[in-house]
Amino acid sequence: MIRTCLTRRLVSLVHATFIFLSFPISAQVIPPKENHLAEHESYRKCMQLVRIEPHIGFEKALKWQDHGGADAATHCAAVALIYLKKYKEAATQLETLAQNMPKSTPNAVRAEIFAQAGQAWLDANNPIRAFNVQSAAIKIDPRNAQLFVDRATIHAEKGRYVDAIEDLNESLKLQPSFAEALALRASAHRYAGNMAAARQDIIRAISIDPTHAEALLESGILMRLAGDKDGARQDWLKLIQLHESSPAADAAKRNLEILDSNTQ
Repeated sequence: MIRTCLTRRLVSLVHATFIFLSFPISAQVIPPKENHLAEHESYRKCMQLVRIEPHIGFEKALKWQDHGGADAATHCAAVALIYLKKYKEAATQLETLAQNMPKSTPNAVRAEIFAQAGQAWLDANNPIRAFNVQSAAIKIDPRNAQLFVDRATIHAEKGRYVDAIEDLNESLKLQPSFAEALALRASAHRYAGNMAAARQDIIRAISIDPTHAEALLESGILMRLAGDKDGARQDWLKLIQLHESSPAADAAKRNLEILDSNTQ
């Protein structure tokens, strides 16, 4: 559950940052409106390309950097490296980008780039660097509930479930109806041995978002552990139907295979 949440978050991060980096954020001179639109379209095309053909997208982003693409081009190149699974290189570029942004950059933008770097560092098997970078993101934007979820994921990956729960508590103080935080906290409670708290969180998460992939996965796990195999199967089949190609659906399929093998 924790790894599937991390994978989905890393992908959603590189998609969502399009909102923040629609224009070259380090530009010192505001160009005419039509040039803004041109840069917006260049970034959109670059991000679309790296998701489909990351090798080609990376080369295009480098050329764009050489022709004044500024931070938007740098970010696009780093995203391409994520899709190429070159996580260390991507993390280094993203962290450097966040550090070197001008002071006029909105805190939310800088924090989001640090968050991307942190997730990439974790996939590069450097949890210490990931934790430090995620903590930097929280310091910059402490009212962002998602950033506490990101750091909680790092804690959970290292088996620090109490610390993960503390960060998720902070996230839910900021955003009480945050289904992702509730689903991850349910998983952390389960690993920490508090099944009652886990079940309470997952019921609440699904009541908020009945289609949430990680919540359905965790609900099925809790059902199976409680001996309700039919309930577990129902949750996992619903997850697969709604999110067929997702990491959570892959985990649900593996759980169903185990469930079926144990009932034969």
